[in-house]
Amino acid sequence: MAHFEIKNLTFSHAGAKDRQSLKDVSLTVNRGEYLVVCGRSGSGKTTLLRHLKTVLTPAGKRSGEILFGGVPLSQVSQRNQAAKIGYVMQNPDEQIVTDKAKYRLDEQLRSCILLLEKQWEAKNIDLSLNLDEVDYVGNEEMMSHIWVNLIGNAVKFSEPDGLIEISCERADGAARVEVRDHGAGMDEATQKRIFEKFYQGDSAHATEGNGLGLSLARRIVDLCGGTIEVHSRVGEGTAFIVNLTDEK
Repeated sequence: MAHFEIKNLTFSHAGAKDRQSLKDVSLTVNRGEYLVVCGRSGSGKTTLLRHLKTVLTPAGKRSGEILFGGVPLSQVSQRNQAAKIGYVMQNPDEQIVTDKAKYRLDEQLRSCILLLEKQWEAKNIDLSLNLDEVDYVGNEEMMSHIWVNLIGNAVKFSEPDGLIEISCERADGAARVEVRDHGAGMDEATQKRIFEKFYQGDSAHATEGNGLGLSLARRIVDLCGGTIEVHSRVGEGTAFIVNLTDEK
């Protein structure tokens, strides 16, 4: 079954009269595949990519169908979209971050925690939150994928009845977020490769993802001019620390 399937998608922006931004677009993306969309400015690349998440879908007139895992995308909950659909990016080697706004980073972290409530409740995991009020200027939609990935991994690699600690603060002129679990931990060799595409240090969890999450998280942090670090010991757990300066 295709991961994404677009069938005869036609779209016109609201107020665009008869001008179609997309016309009879059909494509299939299987799990683990990359799709590169090329075209001149104004050709509809961004409009197409925004249709791959309902929260990003522009207003206008559309026809056709978009399926995610065989289900109409409109029927996939926002929670599942956030957890299962990675951030849609253009030209990852040259991208600049757009749609930036000031928002509360601590509130965003709380929202991401709630998105993953089903997962951490199923393992009876305790959450220790130390979230200062932190304003941040950036792309809120893009940043959410960092936190969903880091918190999701912490849940995945924690034992039942475990503990996850999440903190957010201003330190040395930057926003600092730490996600710490007390699970299996990683050896030094795994830590050196953990941000590589498709790398999965724990084969026991290989079916739970495609190994792109941490690579994408680091790419987003890099685009925002920040840093991401990992500190881990086998048998003691893992901490990911993200430092972000406000985007200009």
